[in-house]
Amino acid sequence: MRIKFWQGDNSITLPMTPPRFEITKEGSNMRQDVIELGEINILRKPRLAEITLEGIFPASGNKHLLTEGAEYKEPSEYIVFLEAVYASCKPMRIEILDGDEAYNTINEKHVSIESFSYYREGGDEDVGYALRLCKYQDFTGRYEANPEIHTTFAQMLLAKNKTAAKTVPVPKTYTIKPGDTLWAIAKRYLGDGSQYMTIAKLNNMPNPTKIKVGQVIKLPG
Repeated sequence: MRIKFWQGDNSITLPMTPPRFEITKEGSNMRQDVIELGEINILRKPRLAEITLEGIFPASGNKHLLTEGAEYKEPSEYIVFLEAVYASCKPMRIEILDGDEAYNTINEKHVSIESFSYYREGGDEDVGYALRLCKYQDFTGRYEANPEIHTTFAQMLLAKNKTAAKTVPVPKTYTIKPGDTLWAIAKRYLGDGSQYMTIAKLNNMPNPTKIKVGQVIKLPG
C-alpha cells in the first residue's frame, strides 16, 4: 500500500507503508437521564474521522526499505512538504494507492494536519515521524450566501474559545499521566495543540513523542 498527499501542484508519496496506519471514528451521541425511563441515548452524527500514521523517512543508505515502485527522496523533502501544508492552514488530499476497500471512506478525501512530529534516535540517519490527520469538512460555502449567519457562527466560536480559555488555568508545571501527549496538554492548557513544540523546547525534549508517566514538565507562563 502506498500513500500519496496532494496540495495544489505539489505532492509526495510516502516512501514506505507506515507500520502503523489507524483510522479512528468516534460518535457524538449524548446520554441523558429521563424520569421514569432511566438513561437514554440520543443518536447524533459521528465526529470527523481521524487518521494516525507512524513510520520513517529512510536515509539514502536504506533505500532497500522503500516500498516497491516508490521514488527515493531525502527525508527533508517530506518534512518541508508537510510543514508547508501545516503552515498554510489549508487541507491536503490523501490518495491510497494499492489499498483495499476498507480505506474507501478516506481515500481521495481532503484532510487537515492536526499534528506532525519527527525525530532521529541516536546516530540513526533515518527520520521517524508521527502524523495525525482529520477528515476535512468544508462549511464555508453554506454560510457565505448568508453573511449574517456566517458572522453569528464565527462569533459563537470566538465566544466559546474565550470561555474555554478563562476556565482552564495554566499551571507552572504538569505531571504526565497515562495516555497524555504533548499535543493534548497544549490543547488543554494553551488552547492550541500545535503549540506542543513550545512545550517541548521549554523542557529541552529532542523527541516530543517520548514522555513518561510521572514526568514533571514546565508549561509556558
